[in-house]
Amino acid sequence: MIDDTLHGRYRVVDKLDFGGYSTVWLARDNLLERYVAVKVGISNAVLQKTNIL
Repeated sequence: MIDDTLHGRYRVVDKLDFGGYSTVWLARDNLLERYVAVKVGISNAVLQKTNIL
């Protein structure tokens, strides 16, 4: 994700931290010309268990 642009506005610079449900990225807001933290959550679909018969 580093160097990707999110929503045409936020350029991802570095990964700050991660946990079981999300990752926090350092990004540059191209509109306001400042650094921001962007939290990206993990989809619920990944967390659901599937029963196997």
